[in-house]
Amino acid sequence: MGNDIEIQFRGGKPKKWHSGTMRIEDGLITVIARDGRTKSAQLGGSSPELVARLLLLELDRQNSKNQN
Repeated sequence: MGNDIEIQFRGGKPKKWHSGTMRIEDGLITVIARDGRTKSAQLGGSSPELVARLLLLELDRQNSKNQN
């Protein structure tokens, strides 16, 4: 089992704070949003931090669309 790493960054449009947890296991990165939603992707040759940020931004976009 992988270690959970807390991540937080400011980004998106408009810029706002995003935070969650990332876990890397067997070449797969999983991001867990604060509300428990998850999203996973293959890591490939990309930076884990960059992939985690993109996944968190996607989760926030999906959440915003669902609330409208």
